[in-house]
Amino acid sequence: MQDSSSLNNIFPVPPTMITLIGAGGKTSIMYWLAQHFSKAGKRIIVTTTTKMFPPKNGTTVLQKHSPDFFTEINNALTSYPLVTVAESFNPDCKKLIGLSKQTISKLCQAGIADCILVEADGAARKPLKAPNTREPVIPAETNICIGVMGLDAVFSPLTEENVHRSVLFSKCTECMPETQILPEHLIALADHPNGLFQFCPSTASRYVFLNKADLTGAKHIINDLRSQLRNANGAPSWYSCSVLANHINPI
Repeated sequence: MQDSSSLNNIFPVPPTMITLIGAGGKTSIMYWLAQHFSKAGKRIIVTTTTKMFPPKNGTTVLQKHSPDFFTEINNALTSYPLVTVAESFNPDCKKLIGLSKQTISKLCQAGIADCILVEADGAARKPLKAPNTREPVIPAETNICIGVMGLDAVFSPLTEENVHRSVLFSKCTECMPETQILPEHLIALADHPNGLFQFCPSTASRYVFLNKADLTGAKHIINDLRSQLRNANGAPSWYSCSVLANHINPI
């Protein structure tokens, strides 16, 4: 298996903005990418348009407590290559509350960082998700949109325990409730106009990251998917990855 250096093949130069959507490990993948770019000497901002748990390490700048928000972010980036920013911290849910799309747009236009990574979807810590009519909240400046899906959901029954918004998932994929989620249902979710990439800007490149590829049986699922994927124009680029095992491979 390749190690994280293969991220260089996918992102030889960090794009201005990467937005992550879907379920099954978005936050872990986002910080994996952020660490990779920051080790290459890039100034990286991590943020969200929804809610996310604060990082265990590093520094965080909150808009609510920063009279000159952008200046404070810029100052933080002189000491730390990776800075997490958010509107505020909610002690009840113990999560960071995200920035508005407008604020992220201004942050991008200010050119403070080399790359901004945005978590734009919530999934209640489940491996799969279908969006409702108000999500995901994707900034217009997004260059690359990464749709994340957890391989641990495949061959599990379609229930709300396994899939966030399972009824909507069923509508997008034609997977019936309580029946097995199959590899083809992941493809259907990625292809459906109201599925994984709903509201993705037409100017953004779309990538699918299938997370937890280190799990037993994942290789069989990936091979099955590979045989079914179509290389149509505009189709997403598919990758299997494992943050835990520190590798990523094209499908």
